[in-house]
Amino acid sequence: MRAEISVPMASPRQAGMALKAVGGDGFETSRASLSLSVSASTLNAVVSAKDFAALRARTTSLFRDLKVFLDSARASGK
Repeated sequence: MRAEISVPMASPRQAGMALKAVGGDGFETSRASLSLSVSASTLNAVVSAKDFAALRARTTSLFRDLKVFLDSARASGK
């Protein structure tokens, strides 16, 4: 199973910061993997998983991390 997610950001700088913030360790497990890239001001993510439960868990984790990043960026005005 595979999910492709594109998240528009306010600027290319913010997209790069999001990549660094979300792109920490733990990309791959035995059941799921995450690939991140930036194109202009868009953060692109590809989640690959062996089953739906692993896909859902990894995408939920990604969205949680992105929410923390975006809330922090909004609070700091970046």
